[in-house]
Amino acid sequence: MATLCETYSDVALAHEAVERKLAGGTPADSITLLCGSPRHDVRREPMGRFVGQIKPTDQVGTYGNVRRQRRQGRGAYAGDPDAQRQGSFGDVERDVIVTFEGGGEHEHVATHRRLRRLLAAVTLDGEPTDALVGELHDGHGLVVTDEPARDGV
Repeated sequence: MATLCETYSDVALAHEAVERKLAGGTPADSITLLCGSPRHDVRREPMGRFVGQIKPTDQVGTYGNVRRQRRQGRGAYAGDPDAQRQGSFGDVERDVIVTFEGGGEHEHVATHRRLRRLLAAVTLDGEPTDALVGELHDGHGLVVTDEPARDGV
């Protein structure tokens, strides 16, 4: 049995790849989909819905008597505040493992330990799993498939 891991730029594309594998005859119990939630920066996204949206480039006030756009940082302990992400109370780091046994999708919220253990099985010997975890946190989807070994390979 060989394990194959494919990375997709978003979860929707990864779901489509799973559907193609299932339609092509890959057994459902040999496919696992890993989904992560992308990190958001509230200064880069439109916000507000009740009275109207505020765009990142809208003027929202002053800082040190200088007009500021909503996307601009308001100060930092170290480094350039405009280059740092601004989170919110709605920030959630949620990694999900989706299995397809029994003809349906089954989602399980994954701990970092379980996720790293699963990814360690599909990386090259000694390769860190941090890069794959980082891709999940950027909103990518990973499809892990247990492929039967081919003769002569």
